[in-house]
Amino acid sequence: MDGLTLRAITAFGASPTRVEIVRFATGHVEFSIHDICVETGLSRPSVRMHLGALEALGLVTSRRDVQPRGAGAIRYWSVRPSEIADVLDDLCLYVSSSRG
Repeated sequence: MDGLTLRAITAFGASPTRVEIVRFATGHVEFSIHDICVETGLSRPSVRMHLGALEALGLVTSRRDVQPRGAGAIRYWSVRPSEIADVLDDLCLYVSSSRG
């Protein structure tokens, strides 16, 4: 993430970490917490916290499945592109609207 992008994100109080997670997620149909940890270097608890916040906002969803190796359950996540687009559109509309 370059300096201008980081400045734009933090200017609105957005979490650069969450933006990076969403950016990663939009390039994948489904992903696991492990996938994000490998990509970003974040810890599992940190990724879990951010995904939980994004899920509460309706921007990502999850489903449980059996791990490919058969060792217990795994949670797969996916992004909801239309919801993310709506949030970004709403922000753009709000910022560009005049209050005259």
